Amino acid sequence: MSISFPKDSLDLLVRNEEIKAHFGDDAFFSTCHLIPSDIKNITEVVIDDTCPVLVNNALKDKINVPENMISLREGRTERLRSKGFMALAAGGFVWLGDHHMALLMRDSKAPLLPEHWTNPSGMCGEHPFDTADKETVEELALFDPTKNQIIRFQQAGTEPPQNNHVVGNLKRRGFLNGASADFRHLTLGGADCERLEGEHSVIVVVGSNQRLRVLPHIHHDIANNQLVLNQAFRVSADHRSLLVVDGEKFGRNGDILTAEGALKLQLVPTTRDYLEHAIPR
Repeated sequence: MSISFPKDSLDLLVRNEEIKAHFGDDAFFSTCHLIPSDIKNITEVVIDDTCPVLVNNALKDKINVPENMISLREGRTERLRSKGFMALAAGGFVWLGDHHMALLMRDSKAPLLPEHWTNPSGMCGEHPFDTADKETVEELALFDPTKNQIIRFQQAGTEPPQNNHVVGNLKRRGFLNGASADFRHLTLGGADCERLEGEHSVIVVVGSNQRLRVLPHIHHDIANNQLVLNQAFRVSADHRSLLVVDGEKFGRNGDILTAEGALKLQLVPTTRDYLEHAIPR
């Protein structure tokens, strides 16, 4: 099947929707550049028609893309750096109460940082604020064995996520045992899943459109030439009765940890930076 590649980064969102209808995954990912500001804690992130586009390695051979398009992993760091751009990612941190966070461990076959603990996060195949919400919804679920209840997150105004992977992951861990689970859905930013603001005013410019959000964490990962925009949420729940479940097919391990406990583990750079410098006080 041949689907046209983006002519520039502004065309990327339309192409991704077209391709996901056929392959179920993003094919292209945004890069960005920063506009320097003299005002503290204001960051302007620009995605425009000068930004290169990254292509998903898994789909590169299935769609019609130029040979010289930068692959998501192959040489992206130095090739983007030489052009003055960065890869763009976004994610979410989920606190259970005031002192405990839900984290996932990357599996042993992950292409980058295997067996490192991470918050839900992903490359931006759409607006980064939307990616931050989407990754939180897709990657993370909670399970309360005392109630046989699965807790899923959802974006406001959207359908709840599919649960087949969560149910399968729970059964592989010895839960459910033939019984059907109850489901509880928490809307990001709703009464039981508070969106935590921070000190970083981020203006994302996509073409002629601008969106502003105050975020708790921005991480410029210099080593990997990547900018990560992170949101954070606080769930009204007792962490002592909950388990973390992978919301996706990978079946990754999860845990509920304090910041002090997590910092003793192998963490991806963004998660470590957040816990060291930006956690709620």
